[in-house]
Parts: sequence; structure tokens; C-alpha cells
Amino acid sequence: MFGNICDCKKVYMLGIGGISMSALAKLLVSEGVAVSGCDEGKEKKIISKYNFVITKSPCVKDVATSDLVVYSGAIGENDEGRVMARALGVPCMERGALLGLISKNYRQVIAVSGSHGKTTVTAMIGHIFAMAGLEPTVHVGGMVPSFDGNLRIGGRDYFITEACEYRDSFLSLSPHVSVITSVDAEHLDYFVSLEREEASFEKFYKNTQDVCFVSRDAKHFLKRLNDGVKTYPCENIFADNISLQKNGAYSFDYVENVSRTRVNLSIFGRHNVDNALCAIMVCRHYGIDIDIICRALESFRAVESRFEMKKAEERVIVRDYAHHPREISTALDTFGEIFGENGVCFFQPHTYSRTKALMSDFVSVLSRVSPLVILPTYPAREQYDALGDSHRLYEMLKGRKGTKQEIYYIDESRIYDYISRLSPTTPLLFLGAGDIQNMAKTLWDK
Repeated sequence: MFGNICDCKKVYMLGIGGISMSALAKLLVSEGVAVSGCDEGKEKKIISKYNFVITKSPCVKDVATSDLVVYSGAIGENDEGRVMARALGVPCMERGALLGLISKNYRQVIAVSGSHGKTTVTAMIGHIFAMAGLEPTVHVGGMVPSFDGNLRIGGRDYFITEACEYRDSFLSLSPHVSVITSVDAEHLDYFVSLEREEASFEKFYKNTQDVCFVSRDAKHFLKRLNDGVKTYPCENIFADNISLQKNGAYSFDYVENVSRTRVNLSIFGRHNVDNALCAIMVCRHYGIDIDIICRALESFRAVESRFEMKKAEERVIVRDYAHHPREISTALDTFGEIFGENGVCFFQPHTYSRTKALMSDFVSVLSRVSPLVILPTYPAREQYDALGDSHRLYEMLKGRKGTKQEIYYIDESRIYDYISRLSPTTPLLFLGAGDIQNMAKTLWDK
């Protein structure tokens, strides 16, 4: 369709307000491409300092005068904008295909994938490269404090990108170096089974030109792979003497052959030791000095909504993007390390299909926490399904034999009234990938 994205003079984006789409829009503008688009409810989110023309619904005039229409994974075949583009004869391209096309403009491409942790690892690697003076261009599915957003525009030598597996989006990339942080049952509305998901990750691995770094945590998946794999940790590279610092973050010895270097993280959670180890190994592969890496990791701050903690008057409020049972378990572990058994957890399930497919896992992990407040499901792209509704999750938790868990089902309109009756010092944990994140921010901003 296009040999180079710069062959396009104007691009129209369906779902331009999405976290990845907005970063790609900014990147296109930096390449001299005129960008416009539509996004329901997000039309003001990304306008700042960019000349985007954004509407709530597709604009016939803008679509007709574009060289290319790009759509996100949430945009279906029968979406008004895609139907319009086909009728007008304007070529269409999925977000992942655009990312793959853009990546061809760079000498080295580093792509970070995985069911969990990919946003943080991508941001870590980008932050380290920047601190090392390598001027990377970094595309992230989250807002990174050191980038002041979801994109860092650098030179043409290094393109570091988050690679999303949903709808096989990451298969448009042919990275020189890739990362697979984990492979877990996720996005089953598309993959249907873990086996099919693993097959897609295997294709992503095979698309890698040089080396693929894979977490040893993905033991079952590793059996699929052959040459060109570096696992982490491994026999001569690992984290040792892992300890919890007084500030609630972790420190560890980075061991590489016979050398040891102390690494002090500033972000919370034991899982970030593994994320940091992965980032270190990728950066060492590119010859970055370990002392620079350590300084960069110590200054690295959490990506927005990744166990992001703030204080509102006397109360500590934490929000975390966790929406998969394994991610929830990790968030609860971290919250428990810092606050003990104090605190209230609020959880908003994300999509009916995920909740239905992993219902028993959700019940298992959420039964650990009390008090627990369940919110109505955030449907995202989906139609209502009673079998995946959050109220069914609530009933299953409530109905467990002998349970003493304090659990509530509350809609958004009653959340703040519930919180007002708590002690002003009670820590709050907000979990989920939907608009529950805005609820936490509302409390911060009060």
C-alpha cells in the first residue's frame, strides 16, 4: 500500500484518543504528515500543542481528503468510519500495521510484548537509552513521567515500542530485538485459547531478526522456542539479595558473570525486579554501561496507573491498571507490603468476555481482600453478557461457603458517598483498566 509512511500527506485516525493511537498520531505529525481523526468522548485529550482536527464521529470531508485511514483494534469492520472509507475508496490500515510501517524508518527496532509488564519494561528501556544519550524514539502504551506522555521523539537509530498482542497487532513488526515478558491466558475474546495465543507469540518470536529475551516465568511457552532466545534470569545473569527498602520499593544485586552491582528502584512491587532485570539485559545487549543503567533505574518513576500512589489530605490513594487475575494478585501483594491489612479495594472488571473466561480466577484472587467493592463492568468494545457481568462475580464471591469477606456491589454514583463514611486515613486501592482510573484521579484532585 505504502512503502514509507512519509508517502502519505494526510492520515485520518479512527479512535485517535486511544493511548497507542494518540502516540502514533503525534509521531506522524513529527514526520510532516497532517493528522485528523475522531474519538467518542476523547476529542480534547491529545490536542495540546498538536494541530489535530478531532470530532466525535467520522467526518466525510476529512476521510475523503485523506491518503490513509487508520483504525484501532477496538474499531469493528462495520464501524461508520471504515464503511465510509471503503465507500470513498480510501485505503484502510490497522493500528499495528501503521506501527510496523513507521518502524521501518529506524536502524534498530526494539519491541516489548507480553501479557503483563510490557508497558513498564518499554518505558524502562526507553528511559535508560535516553539517560545514556542514545536519543531513542519511544512509543509506549502509557503516560511516562520522564517523556511527559506516551511518546518520546528522538533520532533514527533506535525505535523502542510496546508491541500489543491483541488481534495479532504485534505481528506487523520485525524487530531486531524483542522481549516477551509473559504469556498468560488473555484476550480470549480473540485468541479463544491459551494455545492459540502462544502460537501468536511464537510467530512474534520468529519475526525477530537478532535476539528475543523471554522471561523464565513463561516456562510452558519456552518449550515452543529454539535458537535466538535469551531467558531472564539465566545462569550467569540474575537478581540476588533482593530486599524491600524503607520507602516500599525494592533493591537488588544485578549479577553478571562475576560482577555485582546494587540496583535501587523507586517504583513499588517485587515484580518490578523482574521488569528491571529484563530492561538491564536488553540495554547491556546494546553495550550501555551498568552504572548509567543503575542511575537511570533509580530515577525511573512509575508509568501512569501502574501502582501510582498519591496522597489526598490524610488519605493515600493508589490506582493500578490491573485487570487480569494475575495482575490483580501482584497489585494486592504490593499493597499488602506497604499497608498491611489496612485499606479498601475497589475493582472494576474490564470487558464481559474476560470476566466470563477467567471467572474462577477472579473469584480466587479477589477472595483474598476485604473490604472489597465491586463496580459495574467496563464494557469497552463489547455488548452486555450476563455470564461475564460484574454482578455475577459479586454473587459468586458473596456465595462462597463460610466466607467472612466484607464485600459490596456499588455503582459509580454511590462510590464517593461510601468513601466519605470511611476513616480519613484509610488507604484506598483502585484496580481496573476502565473509568475507575478517573475515580481515583477525582479523589486526588479534590
